[in-house]
Amino acid sequence: MTTCALTEMIEAALEAWDVPPDALDAHALVVERVGDALRAELGLPRGWCRWLERRTSEELGKVIEDAVELLAEAPAPSEPGVSDELVVAAVSRDRTESTRLGVERACLATGRAFTAVPGFERLVAAQQELDAWLARTVTRDEVEQALGIRRALLAPPAWTDVLPEGEGDAIVEEVVEGLAPRRMEPPSAAVVVAYVQDGLHKGWVEAAAASDPWFAQELAETVALLRGEGEPISLVARQWERQSREAPVEIEVPVAAAADDGAPRAASIELLLGVLSPTDAAARMTVAGERVTLHAVAGETPLVHVSLGGVAATDEGEKWRLEVPWSDGDVGELVVEDAAGRRFACPLRLTPGPE
Repeated sequence: MTTCALTEMIEAALEAWDVPPDALDAHALVVERVGDALRAELGLPRGWCRWLERRTSEELGKVIEDAVELLAEAPAPSEPGVSDELVVAAVSRDRTESTRLGVERACLATGRAFTAVPGFERLVAAQQELDAWLARTVTRDEVEQALGIRRALLAPPAWTDVLPEGEGDAIVEEVVEGLAPRRMEPPSAAVVVAYVQDGLHKGWVEAAAASDPWFAQELAETVALLRGEGEPISLVARQWERQSREAPVEIEVPVAAAADDGAPRAASIELLLGVLSPTDAAARMTVAGERVTLHAVAGETPLVHVSLGGVAATDEGEKWRLEVPWSDGDVGELVVEDAAGRRFACPLRLTPGPE
């Protein structure tokens, strides 16, 4: 499989934990990542395999319940073409595909039937229902375009194979008799976490925050909670949190004990920046001593420019890399541009934090 931004993110997630956490609120994310890894043909670390084997049917059922909720909240487009609604629906559908595969892997590891997991058949039915809505409105190419970087996970047989090659031949209201048209729903907890940690669903989440002060407050609290738990925070979420586009995004870097000359030294740390929307590229940053290394990986659209603090990255095809010196308080603008003319720009300031 071709290396892409999402593959890099999956590999980083697998390396982040020797053994995933047992906390209930982490189960859905871990199982989804397992499915992502399986679809990307990546090997699961031993600790992750043991974690899967310990999951009870009830715990997996809660994961399934979250996936069914995600599908229920996904809007179905009412007209052909790639729209915001289609992006949300396609990505939600694809994420539940990974979740289902992760649950199936857990069942196979312990000799359980898939249907022994509460809600498993409901998930399959919900996936089929959304597939039917999509098939009547959009084409497979449009859905795969809407998936962005997740398109790399569509190794055959793919769930998009059931969608038509040509134009959709009816509107969604005609798909299933008696079903009301879907509409844009407020983002679920799973969508919010994917936005905060991975930078996904930016348009949906930020539009909801702009129109609903209560949701904006909940989003801010989620960012603060995940940061307090040491979870990665995507750069687009940090941008939203900052509000002002002029002020730089502050990123704390753990500082090791002072050196012989009394000056603090940055500990070596890797920061996952997530997807840099509106591009479909993803990035990570490594800080070691007084040097910062930026790695950017193209999604479906090739990149044409990557720079940090005015220093341009080396173009190595899908992967771009640059290294710059870092001092406390330095501000450097991160700029990523792709061949479609989309541009991400964000001023960054690295500041010392507790080790």
